[in-house]
Amino acid sequence: MRQMLRQQLQELSSLIWKMGDSDQLIMGSYYQVYKTCTQPKCRCQQGQKHGPFPALSWSVDGKKRMVMVRQEDAAMVARKAAAYRQFQKNLTAMRRLMGSIDELIVKIRSLLLQEYQ
Repeated sequence: MRQMLRQQLQELSSLIWKMGDSDQLIMGSYYQVYKTCTQPKCRCQQGQKHGPFPALSWSVDGKKRMVMVRQEDAAMVARKAAAYRQFQKNLTAMRRLMGSIDELIVKIRSLLLQEYQ
């Protein structure tokens, strides 16, 4: 069990360093949007929409937000949104690992614990 604990602590340390070395983050999902306009004879009214246009969406308190991204910022926003997604995955893995480490420590304690008589 101690060996398992040591291995999990090393994994935890590795995750923490990865998270600390992360690029700058932008919360949200980067994607491409196709739109229709209001002109009645436009090609988009027959299904050939305008775009793609870069966009970023995220949720705050259960409400979805979206903002259009300037074309010159698209690559930067895509990179930072991807870094955010990876950071979140690492955070989830870290929390799961911490729960597993806690369980191992409790088991080790129960094996080592003696009653004084």
